[in-house]
Amino acid sequence: EDKDVTLDFANVDLAKVTPTIKDLELGGNLNGRLNITQLESVYFPKSNLIIDNLSVNQFNLGSFKADILGNQSMTNYDVNVSLKEGDLESLSVVGSLDVSGKNSELNLDINFNEFILNPLNPFGGGVITNIRGDVSGVANVSGRLEKPQIGGLLSLNNGGLAIPYLNVDYGFQNNTSVRLEKQSFIFEKALLTDIEYESQAFLEGSISHNN
Repeated sequence: EDKDVTLDFANVDLAKVTPTIKDLELGGNLNGRLNITQLESVYFPKSNLIIDNLSVNQFNLGSFKADILGNQSMTNYDVNVSLKEGDLESLSVVGSLDVSGKNSELNLDINFNEFILNPLNPFGGGVITNIRGDVSGVANVSGRLEKPQIGGLLSLNNGGLAIPYLNVDYGFQNNTSVRLEKQSFIFEKALLTDIEYESQAFLEGSISHNN
């Protein structure tokens, strides 16, 4: 009925303790502690983890820190996650995760600050390549873990993408707005410039995903 289990991580290669995920190559050094204490039927779970030199698809994103604290029944968790490179905190995630019912639910507030998009390139599936730029802004992710609803507004700078099928590479005008709604990324009259010929066009529409 009583347990006190502690896992200490010291310079663990992240790639060796994470599952294989298609189009997602993770790297870095994992340090920190995971502790689960049980006194009769009451649990006290918490973790403090840091990943130094976190890389996603071979792009270094900096130092990743995660503090997670669970409640006494291990069904609700407070989450505080940040990603920092030097003095720049490019990502902050604060909120909660609820696994008490049949379907897990989350409610997370996310702040982006010059967060780079380059690691997303493998997800273009060859249809879209050379995805680049950085985003700033705020978003909220809520609802079921299997089908999260996302709302917010992001600003894109130094952005661009190539479309091999059309043999063109486009750059986005700085401060291009991208609205997040449910499961869609919505562009409202985003100005594009052909990198080679400097011809221009406006992009309106959305990119949507399912779960």
